[in-house]
Amino acid sequence: MYAGGVGGHTAPMRGMGGQISHNVGSSLPPLPSRGFPYLQTIPAPSMPQFPMSPMSSSGMPMSPIYGVSHGGLLGPDSAVLDKIRSQVEYYFSLENLTKDKFLVSHMNDRGFVPMRIICGFRRMQSLRASPELVIIALQTSSIAYVAQGPAELLVGKRAS
Repeated sequence: MYAGGVGGHTAPMRGMGGQISHNVGSSLPPLPSRGFPYLQTIPAPSMPQFPMSPMSSSGMPMSPIYGVSHGGLLGPDSAVLDKIRSQVEYYFSLENLTKDKFLVSHMNDRGFVPMRIICGFRRMQSLRASPELVIIALQTSSIAYVAQGPAELLVGKRAS
């Protein structure tokens, strides 16, 4: 039960029961069935554990702006969430809506804007605001909120 090798060399094969069988005329010494005595098990080096970014519903990692929150649990950095919330609230302020023709042109009849428009603004991109972070940030907003539209997420102003 030897496998044919290159140059006349053969290697032992395991037979029934997992035991190694050798050819009687072989010049190779018999191999121990429990490993080689000169091989030692070397433990794997201890690798540092790096936290993974949470995954979005699309399977892609969420925005890399994450910090360690209470109890060492990984979550969005509260300072970044505050900036995102403030920025979205500004977009829906009367002061901005009177002069922001682009935002107003993308509003539907109920005053909602697609999430992709909100996340596409330069200021939001500089904050690395993903749709997931906008959703989290607006959970504590009394001005703006996220709603599910027929085809995509929408951001709108709460009724006063």
